[in-house]
Amino acid sequence: MSMEIEAADAASPAQISTIISLAHQQARLAHEVSVAEEELRKKKEALKHCSEISLPNALRDANLEACPLKDGWTVKLKTILAGNISEANKEAAHQWLEDHGMGGLIKHTIQITFGRDEDTFFKKFLRDLGKRKNPVKAERKDAVNTNTLGATIREQVAKAQAEGRDPREAIPFDLFGVYQLTYAELVPPKAKKTQL
Repeated sequence: MSMEIEAADAASPAQISTIISLAHQQARLAHEVSVAEEELRKKKEALKHCSEISLPNALRDANLEACPLKDGWTVKLKTILAGNISEANKEAAHQWLEDHGMGGLIKHTIQITFGRDEDTFFKKFLRDLGKRKNPVKAERKDAVNTNTLGATIREQVAKAQAEGRDPREAIPFDLFGVYQLTYAELVPPKAKKTQL
């Protein structure tokens, strides 16, 4: 990357050199962050594939539920209930959560966009946010985190089972896209108890 700077009357050559060096450093770091974020995304995808597809399939192919590894570690199949609210069921699922005292699971996001020439309006909007005198293009998004949804499903099912009820009475499986997720869990060795 070629970076040049116009000579400033008050800046010394050493200061200019420092600025150029720091500008190069910033550009390099921004690039490294971008590369690292993409690499992290790929690694997360590979981890998900390994833990949810490759390793469970290998265990199943060997007719194993678990397999001991070195140093006391074990890999075992674990099956949990998970959920995924489809776009078609989103409104009804969110209403069900609200009606059953679980509306706090729904996270609301509003994105408001201001144009370049709306700086004055933007500052006024911040001051008058509660009044909303001027129209604002706002995009609202409501969503339930999939991990939180899965934990809630498992909690409601366990509660229903403990009460001797059908889990499908506790939470509508179809509405929340409930499914069984099987994945490979790595279990560390049990800590040895030391005697005093």
